[in-house]
Amino acid sequence: LSACAAGGAMKAAQPVAATSAAGPAAPTDAAATPALPEQVVVEGALTVEVTDVGDLIPALRAQVEASGGRIVYEESSGAATSWRAQVKLRLPPEQVEPIAAWLAGHGRIVDKRVTGTDVSRTLFDQDLALANLETTSARLQQLLAQGGLAMADILAIEQELTRIRGEIERIKGEHRYLADRVAQATIEVALYRADGAVRVAAAKAY
Repeated sequence: LSACAAGGAMKAAQPVAATSAAGPAAPTDAAATPALPEQVVVEGALTVEVTDVGDLIPALRAQVEASGGRIVYEESSGAATSWRAQVKLRLPPEQVEPIAAWLAGHGRIVDKRVTGTDVSRTLFDQDLALANLETTSARLQQLLAQGGLAMADILAIEQELTRIRGEIERIKGEHRYLADRVAQATIEVALYRADGAVRVAAAKAY
C-alpha cells in the first residue's frame, strides 16, 4: 500500500479490544476476567442388556422424541432376531438421566459414561474474534469508500477483505456447531440381547 493508504489500513486492522497506548495496561489477574455463563457439552455412552432388541428400539424412539430429542443413527444386526443394535441419540441435556432411567427400567445397564465439558470460554473467544474481525472489515470498507487510492492499494484492501470474510464464516460455522452441541446432548446406546433370551415369532398381516 502507499504510505497514506497503508497507514489507514494499519489503523483499520487494530482489534477493538486493543489497549490505548496512553491508557493503563489491562489487568491480567483472574479477578478481571468476566464471569461467563456455563455452557456445557454433554456426551455419553450406555451399554444395555435387554430381552429383545428389536421391540425396544421403536419404544426408545418414541420416548426420545417425546423428550424433545431424536435418533440420528441406528444400526441393528442379528437378522430377524435383532440381537444387537447401536443407536445415537440427540436430546436436551436435562433429558439424559430420564432416558437412562427409562432404559434401566427396560433392561440392565452394564456400562454408563456421561461427561460434561464447559465450552463457555471457547464460545466467548469466538464472539470476541467475530466482533474484532467485523470491526476491521468495516474500517477497511470505509477506507475504500474514501477514494483517492491507487489501484494496487485497492486490490490489496479487497484481498484482505476477502480473507477476513472467509475467517468470519469459518468462526461462525464453528460457533454454530459448538452451540448445537451445547443445546443437544449426544448419547450413544449399545443394546444387546441377554443370553438365552428367545424372540417369539409374531404373525404380521400385509
